[in-house]
Amino acid sequence: MHRQSARPRPGGRDAGGRSGAAWEERGFAATRAKLGINWNFAPVMDVNNNPDNPIIGVRSYGADPELVAQMGTAAIRGYQETGLLACAKHFPGHGDTSVDSHLALPVIPGDRRRLESVELIPFRAAISAGVGAIMTTHILFPALDAERPATLSSGILTELLREQLGYDGLVITNCLEMKAIVDTVGTAWGASHRRRPARTVRYPSFPGSDELPVHLRLSSLFAAGISRRAV
Repeated sequence: MHRQSARPRPGGRDAGGRSGAAWEERGFAATRAKLGINWNFAPVMDVNNNPDNPIIGVRSYGADPELVAQMGTAAIRGYQETGLLACAKHFPGHGDTSVDSHLALPVIPGDRRRLESVELIPFRAAISAGVGAIMTTHILFPALDAERPATLSSGILTELLREQLGYDGLVITNCLEMKAIVDTVGTAWGASHRRRPARTVRYPSFPGSDELPVHLRLSSLFAAGISRRAV
């Protein structure tokens, strides 16, 4: 058994600066490697600029996009230089919400210019730092897609993330059993939605009433792909 020491949350760690963050995350990654863990769903690259946000809080590095970018990329390098795959989340941003996407579908109403000046700064930095994975968020961004939350939006995941930001790594959805998906399109439809880009991992996390419909839906799509020689 490996003894693990407690670590401060990201929101309380900016005092040590980028070098301190990278050094600390290398140590964290090394202990995880001893446990056989090779992928960490971190860092949180959300800009925590809404005091009414009920879910991000100190999981974020703060309310300054540049600080979040600097500290987040330091963490990414610290993880990945030690062999632990990093995952920047929650693209394209979950900071400026007053709704928890575990419980309902949040909306961020800012225009594209505003998104570029706040939410997207840390994710651009993460991509430049070579982050190995990016996790999507179940939030509606009307300036980018007025109909579908980011997880299900080709306009956000293909046009913005892949084509405009030039990201070519792995994309993983946030949990598909969160209410932002369950109460809008349903987990089964969300898990099988065809418009997500290639190299996207679906993430239904907990067994429950949605598990069988999800497996049946994915099995039927896989079989259809084989019949068309598309798999």
